[in-house]
Amino acid sequence: PPKLCLRKPVLVRCSPLHHSNGYSSASLPQSQILPSTILCADPCRPHLVRPVYRRRDGDMDILDHEMPSDFMEVTEMIGTSNGWITSLVDGIVQIREHPGKNRKQLRIIFLPPHVTLPLCQAQMATNVAMSSSSPLKEDCVVAVKFWGPQLSICKPAQSNAEWINIRISNPCFFSSPVMYSEKEDMFRIIGSGGHLVGSWDLGKHKCTPKIQRLQFQNLPELSKAKRELLYSSNTSEHLVESRTTGETFMVKWYKRTAKTIYCIERMETQALMVFKIDEEGNAVYTQDIGDLCIFLTKSESFCVPACSVRHMRPNRGFISLLKVFMSLILNQPPKLCLRKPVLVRCSPLHHSNGYSSASLPQSQILPSTIFCADPCRPHLVRRVVRRDGDMHALDYEMPRDFMELTEMIGTSNGWVTCLVDGIVRIREYPGPGKNRKQLRIIFLPPHETLPLCQAQMATNVAMSSSSPEKEECAVAVKFLGPQLSICKPAQSNAEWINIRISNPCFFSSPVMYSEKEDMFRIIGSGGHLVGSWDLGKHKCTPKVQRLQFQNLPELSKAKRELLYSSNTSEHLVESRTTGETFMVKWYKRTTKTIYCIERMETKALMVLKIDEQGNAVYTQDIGDLCIFLTRSESFCVPACSVRHMRPNHVKLMDVDEFTIIDLAAQKWN
Repeated sequence: PPKLCLRKPVLVRCSPLHHSNGYSSASLPQSQILPSTILCADPCRPHLVRPVYRRRDGDMDILDHEMPSDFMEVTEMIGTSNGWITSLVDGIVQIREHPGKNRKQLRIIFLPPHVTLPLCQAQMATNVAMSSSSPLKEDCVVAVKFWGPQLSICKPAQSNAEWINIRISNPCFFSSPVMYSEKEDMFRIIGSGGHLVGSWDLGKHKCTPKIQRLQFQNLPELSKAKRELLYSSNTSEHLVESRTTGETFMVKWYKRTAKTIYCIERMETQALMVFKIDEEGNAVYTQDIGDLCIFLTKSESFCVPACSVRHMRPNRGFISLLKVFMSLILNQPPKLCLRKPVLVRCSPLHHSNGYSSASLPQSQILPSTIFCADPCRPHLVRRVVRRDGDMHALDYEMPRDFMELTEMIGTSNGWVTCLVDGIVRIREYPGPGKNRKQLRIIFLPPHETLPLCQAQMATNVAMSSSSPEKEECAVAVKFLGPQLSICKPAQSNAEWINIRISNPCFFSSPVMYSEKEDMFRIIGSGGHLVGSWDLGKHKCTPKVQRLQFQNLPELSKAKRELLYSSNTSEHLVESRTTGETFMVKWYKRTTKTIYCIERMETKALMVLKIDEQGNAVYTQDIGDLCIFLTRSESFCVPACSVRHMRPNHVKLMDVDEFTIIDLAAQKWN
């Protein structure tokens, strides 16, 4: 087997596995290979913008001067492609050249007014892709991929140009970048985890994409240290295509917050894994891409012959944000044990303290109502209610337009939070036996959206107590992206405190309230950081805890391939009776389609116990506790306080599935 050897800043070496076809065309003009300008920009961190330009000697280099700190806000940029900047100004999309020459000669193209689909947002984009080098060409197509389910496509040079807005139904594509495939003549998006590739054109795939399922092969074995490193890293997937050889590669990019410079968190690459994708959907790990080289950025990535780029050697990757050159490598063994549908096996590591309080009334332990809802898939809403001391899914389906009618952005402790015309409302849900006229509704102050943020799509809502009518209760709304908003609704001078989170690993994670810490906490993507916020000293700068993964189980080849290709999310839960904190890594994959709706199925759970020193220790024994895991709110309670639940079990409640897992026996009920 190949070996995966990581060094700092990273990537490693081994014997070649697969060779590229290896031909290149040095006769291709460099202007057709390299874009004139790439702006390495993060719309959520406007103070970090880096221009990369094509030099006359045929290479990409970083400009020495820093961009203005407000560059993103001034330009209202949503992405760059082929040297053109795409901006959204008052609902009008503009495509213009970057001012590398006389500003008066710059070309600007105005596209038709852009429309945001219901329950979507169009303030924050993952990236922009163009099908040709210039939007002035008649056949050029521009695709803007927004965070969430909206993909917008337009042909700007046509006289009847209009936006075609596509709602993507599969959540694994929501945070992924779009790229144009010249080989397929379609726009393609790699799903989170890398198990699916969706392709869209303006014809037969406009509504329903062409889907390719990938099978990972030839994964390298990992040492214990390397395994813990990759499991705790922020991972993103990027598709690149060589126009000269016709080959398609997927790059898995592993990054972690490694240092803070001038109060700005810097993400550092820990590893790259490159997979060659064939027409049958085999994603074969490789350390040899022939005489090709890859330029990898969050804005646009491409693969070109090394001989056509000065100073670049074959089989190299160039990460323009970090200015780090790397050869492709990686190193050696351990193992985890998963079964289908899966969970991991190992001897118990740590036992919970195990005490519980059966005297606690169930109303203080379980919320009255939980909405298992996905705002990006409004046709999938599942209501879970407290009944007979347990949580049960109601048999009947919710109306298809329930999310749009309620304008719900989340639920917590049985209260529904909605955003109507900029006003946040918190109200009880009309449960069984409740008179609708007696339902309490709390109106919060007008809500503001921070610059370069969005407030249409929330990851979830968390409350510090069982009722927002209590004087000390604080409500936190975590929006997709960098904005976290906190308010104390029962206070006479209630106001929103809007916090811009600077570290991108927290952008897509849910928020939870920790009674032990008396703060709101967010687990970073990958699980290497936990940020904590209160309304005092941590309002602007969070308290950050760095986690070290320990005692991870060993993985067989099949299990490694399964986990590496799964959509992964992290969830923090806290036991208020024992004071213990757990992180659950939830691995899901799209496994079936029912009535044209993609269903996600859990493939594995990993539970890690977090101590005060930041050790995240893998365990299969949480004592007499049980965990209720949902995307809306998750909690950990004594099993004896919940009817029909046994100790050391996890109850999954999601729009796609409703099931119970025995952590020790790995059995599904």
